[in-house]
Amino acid sequence: MNDLRTKAVSQLENLRISKWKRETLENMQLPASGEKKTDRVKEEGITRELEETGIKDKVKSQQLSEKPLLSVSVYSLKGLEGALEGGADCVYFGEGLFRKQKAAEKEKNSEVEEISGRNLDSIFENAVLKARTAGRKIYFNTPKIVKDSEIKQVEELFSRAGKLGADGVLVSNLGTLNLAKEKGIPYIADSPLNIYNSYTLTLLREKGAEMSVLSPELTLEKLKEVASHGPAECIVHGRLELMESEHCITGGLLGGNKGQCSAPCRSGNFKLVDERNYEFPLLMDYRCRTHILNSRSLCMLEYVPSFIENGISSLRIETLGMDDTEEIKRITEKYRKAIDAYYKPEEKAKEKCEDMGKGFTTGHYFRGVQ
Repeated sequence: MNDLRTKAVSQLENLRISKWKRETLENMQLPASGEKKTDRVKEEGITRELEETGIKDKVKSQQLSEKPLLSVSVYSLKGLEGALEGGADCVYFGEGLFRKQKAAEKEKNSEVEEISGRNLDSIFENAVLKARTAGRKIYFNTPKIVKDSEIKQVEELFSRAGKLGADGVLVSNLGTLNLAKEKGIPYIADSPLNIYNSYTLTLLREKGAEMSVLSPELTLEKLKEVASHGPAECIVHGRLELMESEHCITGGLLGGNKGQCSAPCRSGNFKLVDERNYEFPLLMDYRCRTHILNSRSLCMLEYVPSFIENGISSLRIETLGMDDTEEIKRITEKYRKAIDAYYKPEEKAKEKCEDMGKGFTTGHYFRGVQ
């Protein structure tokens, strides 16, 4: 009876809205702001002419001749060292974005205590020095969510970037993007800005972004068109962040009473386990927010040639949840080798993700968002 009632309601609803339903517009191309339809026709005519004369192929050939950068997001000096030793061209330094575990007895004088002593200037200065000594680029990372009360800390970070001579900063929301513009700090538009189409990338480029990190929800097939409109980076390895919550899970369960939290998040590795026994690592930041990472690490090692042929300007390794310097170095080396091998046919890169272990995923690059 319930099934019959449900079907009847559904049919009645469809009947009522059918006369208002419009046909789906397939492959519709919207003109840019201020663009006339005639401009679109003219552009299409020029594109056809380029294809006929072979100029477009020359442009594509020139793009492929420019080797993409290998960038690595790191969150400590040790991680930075691993990335540089592994052959990274560029590092995104995110010291202070996440809480660290308590130092072991033998590490009492480690960088963990430096951070607790608020010696961030020294740490960032050391990071820039290491990158410059290695001849690599370095950008400072910023929080994804920034409240008005937290803007001052971002301003201090931007000031630090300028004072220490960093190459720029990563921005993840429109507020920090606008602040970077006001301060005259070079910036890269990061993936939380949801760069999912060519119009978004073009807008950010016009706003001054040096490069845009494409949404990891794009497929390999679709990102080619987006990347043709400006410098674009793709995340190719690492655990992606699924969610950021104002609620501190570990503090709420284990932290104590009356707001006097004992910071249990620094005492060990915490995970959420779903009904299928998938484990989702948790990270906490200094604002007591919880960051939930994917249960499986992204790995696109054997598909590096596809990113290069699609005109991607930079391939990025994300090291969220990685603490081992040697692990970061090893992963960076493998992608360094894969990129270099593309330009040296005699040096074929034979390694695949399965050679690095089990449990990897290709994310949305093939299946898209379902």
